[in-house]
Amino acid sequence: MSERAAALDAWLAHLACPVCGAGQSQHVMREAGAVRCERGHAFDIARQGYVNLGASQKDVRADTAAMVMAREAMHASGAFDGIARALNAAVAARDWGEGELRFADLAGGSGFYAARLLESLAAGGVGEPDAHARGLVLDLSTAALKRAVAAHDRIAGVAADLTKGIPLRDGSVHALVNVFGPRNGAEMRRVLARDGACFVVSPSSHHLEQLVGELGMLQVADDKAERVERAMQGFTVQGRERCEEQVEFGEAQLRNIIAMGPSAHHVNGEEIAERVASLLERAGRNTIEVTMSVDVTTFVPSDAASAAPKKMGARSSIPG
Repeated sequence: MSERAAALDAWLAHLACPVCGAGQSQHVMREAGAVRCERGHAFDIARQGYVNLGASQKDVRADTAAMVMAREAMHASGAFDGIARALNAAVAARDWGEGELRFADLAGGSGFYAARLLESLAAGGVGEPDAHARGLVLDLSTAALKRAVAAHDRIAGVAADLTKGIPLRDGSVHALVNVFGPRNGAEMRRVLARDGACFVVSPSSHHLEQLVGELGMLQVADDKAERVERAMQGFTVQGRERCEEQVEFGEAQLRNIIAMGPSAHHVNGEEIAERVASLLERAGRNTIEVTMSVDVTTFVPSDAASAAPKKMGARSSIPG
């Protein structure tokens, strides 16, 4: 069995059929080149190894292949390394106990943060030798998932429209990761174990502030943190850390930061190049110092909230 097939098979007992609903019992099973639920609803497994549980390949909200390429170029440049380290530190702050740790990265794109988290967990002792960590990346974009399942051999990929629900069984994951993605607190609470935690990375009002007006990018509201909390119904904030650093962006990074985000749906490559050239000309230099600023918030279920991280038991109480 290939590593990608093994990564997906490790999650099958925890996936839920999107047709049957929120799937406390209707999990899926592998059958040749597809997975099938107990009632017979079938979903194809792509040759790259991810499974599509209801995401339309024509959905205009999904990241395109060009957007995914731009995002991967930004990740490769190191611009988002500080954010990945801050997320990893938040996850590492909890004592995860013994046994296999399962986490799902909601709107996880090409798997950058999930892969970094798996590497961090292994370095911290989770994964030696029988207490493995496994990651599941869920995203609307199949272009992104093709890259996600190749990012690490312990990542499985699921294409899904998370605005319609999370195709996971109740209480099936120990941790949820959400980086710049949409949030549905009720659904997130449903799929998370009672003693689990959710890690949300959201931009502050200072994020990319040197570029927002200059390049026509979306501005982050001053009350972003409060909005995130309101969306996380069923959860209580256990901790929040601000990660902020200055990063030098050259021409390629300036182009890619536009091309990887929602603005890319409205501007073409020529317009992006013109905006970047104009910004650099006004700056009178080849690079721009840009603020990378996010809040990493740890949420725990409200019915299990405590003042400080607590030790979890062996994670055998989760179904599957």
